[in-house]
Amino acid sequence: MAEKFDKYYEYFVKRRGRKVRERRINLGFVSIDLRGGRVDIFPLFKSRSTEGVAVVDGESVKLVGRGAEVLKGKHVVVKNARLHLVEGERVELFNANVGKVIGRYVAATNCKVEEIEAEEVVMINAKAEKVAASRGRFTNCVIEKLVYQEHYESVNTVIHRVEKATTLKPP
Repeated sequence: MAEKFDKYYEYFVKRRGRKVRERRINLGFVSIDLRGGRVDIFPLFKSRSTEGVAVVDGESVKLVGRGAEVLKGKHVVVKNARLHLVEGERVELFNANVGKVIGRYVAATNCKVEEIEAEEVVMINAKAEKVAASRGRFTNCVIEKLVYQEHYESVNTVIHRVEKATTLKPP
């Protein structure tokens, strides 16, 4: 895959002087946008999931399906995946099973998360073991332990233990 990337990259660099815009390098299940530093991961086949990528790091990362263990980026979008760690400035999870999420703004929809550390958390139809946040909005959720600093709003949510923290460690 690295050889394929090098070949495409050299082609785009050489063609740059001829008014050709670099767009995207497609390497199978990894697609790299050369303009914005964006990495997209897609399954090769719709019926099967792909395995093998351990850590994905980038400015804007979008994961669809399986294929990574750890995602790090400024803006991270995860759909239909199972991960150990997701870290980013803005993290959006859809139908995901994640071990730990660290970020400034975290939105989780139809997810199961072990631990969330964020300034602002929005959860809809999700389940979490521990949520540590400054502010939070929860709708139809089950949360084992909530540690908040400023305030939280919950609608149709089961929260087993609630603690108000004086200070939270920054994400």
